[in-house]
Amino acid sequence: MSNRPINPLVLREIVTQDMRIELDDLLSTRRGAKIPFARAVITVALHDIGEYSFPEIARGIGGRSHSTLIEAANRLRKGDYDTDARTLFEEAIDAMDYTRWVYNRALEMSQIDRGAA
Repeated sequence: MSNRPINPLVLREIVTQDMRIELDDLLSTRRGAKIPFARAVITVALHDIGEYSFPEIARGIGGRSHSTLIEAANRLRKGDYDTDARTLFEEAIDAMDYTRWVYNRALEMSQIDRGAA
């Protein structure tokens, strides 16, 4: 995982800060208002854009079943979280737009971290 251009921990941090949720909540089995959306964003960003496997992503999001993450990703791709994205982020067109934006921010921050090492 370390040779990939994005650090999943950076992406996870950005999403939790953006959505104002606690990391413990993200990693838990809780399903509060924004938590499933946050998990879906992280999953789609890492899988579709970052080319991580669902089992790899599942280990980084509280060890949940990767089939749960596949379902969350499918919901995001279908547009089920579009209203959430627009409600939380005025500048977001839809949930996929926010997901790409988050990925790009995490990619930039991951490269800065690597340059400092």
